[in-house]
Amino acid sequence: MGAENYTLKLYVPSGLVLQEKVKEVYLPSATGEVGVLSEHAKYTALLGTGVLEYLSVTDEKRRLVLSGGFCTFSDDTFTVLADSAEGPETFSRDRLAADRKSSEAVLAIGDTLDPAWEDARIKLAKVEAAEKLLK
Repeated sequence: MGAENYTLKLYVPSGLVLQEKVKEVYLPSATGEVGVLSEHAKYTALLGTGVLEYLSVTDEKRRLVLSGGFCTFSDDTFTVLADSAEGPETFSRDRLAADRKSSEAVLAIGDTLDPAWEDARIKLAKVEAAEKLLK
């Protein structure tokens, strides 16, 4: 029988933002939610946009909004390289409402070949994840 916890490392383009011993992690992959417990098989996946939730070794649940990137689990270390990661303290309901409105306006035009459409789709997914986080 091996370890009951492992190390979670979270990086964004500016560098390491989190390194902590954890019992479990759940996060959005490009194909759906993934859960990782200790002694998980080696694993690599593309990230989607949504809520990363982890359980610390002190049994505290913590949550962040992630968007894009990839993750890998190997040798009792779960490494997440995300395009962005934001905690609940970074969101305001006013900002979320404004981001939702502007994203929905771009998406309503329906020009899926326009790069702005994809940016708006991702922004709206982040808004929806942040709204879950703030509930």
